[in-house]
Amino acid sequence: MQTLFAGTIFGLLSLSNTVGKLILGAIFDKFRTTGGILFVGSCMTIAMVSLLLANAKSFAFVFAIAYGFSIVIATIGPPFMTDDLFGKKDFGAIFGVVQIFFVATSSLGVIVSGLIYDLTQSYKVAWFIFLGLFILSMFCILIANSMKKKKHSTVEEMAIEESMEGV
Repeated sequence: MQTLFAGTIFGLLSLSNTVGKLILGAIFDKFRTTGGILFVGSCMTIAMVSLLLANAKSFAFVFAIAYGFSIVIATIGPPFMTDDLFGKKDFGAIFGVVQIFFVATSSLGVIVSGLIYDLTQSYKVAWFIFLGLFILSMFCILIANSMKKKKHSTVEEMAIEESMEGV
């Protein structure tokens, strides 16, 4: 029965992840980086709190849905936010740096989780740490978003500015 339960939770997480990509894409299109970060931040907070309160199976379902919606940031977020925050100029170079930090910190998280578990025989400390770091990263992205240069609202405005640069 535990295998069936685990499979159900994983399936629900996968389904939530698929639906979450569509939802986050629409949110990014309409509300840009700020809307996407607030959506993902809310979902991740719900997911982490459900892990911390996981004394009933119902929290596993809440976790699967909320975490499925939040982890879509890993695939959709970096390229979208890099473009939204820095623009298209030098996108490849900037995105390369973003990806280095994204992959390095993701890899480090797994190792730190294992070390914390080995020391405490529990993941709760890791979940508290990761929730705090996640909230900090959301604030950093919101601050960076507030500091970005004003983006052009139309392709025509971009074309006009590019033509003016040569003058």
